[in-house]
Amino acid sequence: LGFVLLARSVSRFDDGSRLHIEGPVASRVVVLRPAGGGDVVLQLVGFDTPVAVAVPHRSANTVGIWRTALLVGDLDAAAADLARVGVATLSPIGSLTLAPGLDVRLVCFRGPDGEVVELIENPPGASAP
Repeated sequence: LGFVLLARSVSRFDDGSRLHIEGPVASRVVVLRPAGGGDVVLQLVGFDTPVAVAVPHRSANTVGIWRTALLVGDLDAAAADLARVGVATLSPIGSLTLAPGLDVRLVCFRGPDGEVVELIENPPGASAP
């Protein structure tokens, strides 16, 4: 999706209480910057200890964050990149009216932990992501 790797690290703590986790904690972290720059970075954390527990997929109308949306410059190219690496989308590319005169194209897929990630094409006339 065009992210640039800024940092990669491994963390180990004997006491995970500051994360509200009992016992030791071991994790791997990557920090990514969108290709277009900006002030926001994406930090992904994978826990080795404790081992993550798989949970069933939640429906979209439940309380809490259901998906993460990322703005992309070329949705067709991004969807093709996902398909090339074997990531299935939840539906074909669709469109949605967010507000009068603001129509966007989007597609969703599941991340490695079953979370929903939505790609939204940057609307025409908006600054590039």
